[in-house]
Amino acid sequence: MSITSQIGKSLRNRDWGAAAIDVGVVAIGILMALTVDQLFTERQERATEKQLLSTIVSDLRFSAEDLRRDSEFTLFRHEVLKQYLSYKGEATIPADFIQDIGMAANVTSAYTPTVRAYNSMISTGSLTLIKSTDILMALADISRDIENYQNYRNQTTNVWLFTLMPIWLETIEGPASAEHYLNALESRRFFAATGQRATFLMFTGENGIALVEKMTETIALVEQELLDHQ
Repeated sequence: MSITSQIGKSLRNRDWGAAAIDVGVVAIGILMALTVDQLFTERQERATEKQLLSTIVSDLRFSAEDLRRDSEFTLFRHEVLKQYLSYKGEATIPADFIQDIGMAANVTSAYTPTVRAYNSMISTGSLTLIKSTDILMALADISRDIENYQNYRNQTTNVWLFTLMPIWLETIEGPASAEHYLNALESRRFFAATGQRATFLMFTGENGIALVEKMTETIALVEQELLDHQ
């Protein structure tokens, strides 16, 4: 006999106590089923969150390493141009230093830092599965800093593209060589424009290193959250 039939029979027989017990049994059964379902859902969400956090750590570590290398090279180019500017057009530039200056002045980075996992989570809506407010705020902060870094680095590139490069091309005659590089480096216009380029390179490199440190701090924060999940 089904529970519904039992309840109906109890009601017909005016056995209110038994009916109440039967109703209670049904309610408890429903609550237990809902609780089990909720626990299963929460377990699935925790597993998914752990996977997302692991992806974020991997993504941040990869981006931070590439940005560190790029920023260190940017600061190296700044130091080269700083040394060039120290000659002030008065002293003779050493022959073995000429091509280094040309590289530092004209090479521009193609690396673009990004946090692909975070951007992907935003587009898919899976970011809501990350429960830590501290992690979400840290990721949003990094995303904003990346945008600011890119904007500033673009200005660094524009200094080269619209100022240094035209002067460089106007000054160098014939195939590129140390002699032809020296012609450019002794140009007062090129010397003046290089000061601006060196300043932009310095701040680009420093901003990149600061962003790397912020990424590293966030990696530690996420890794601690992963340990707490275990």
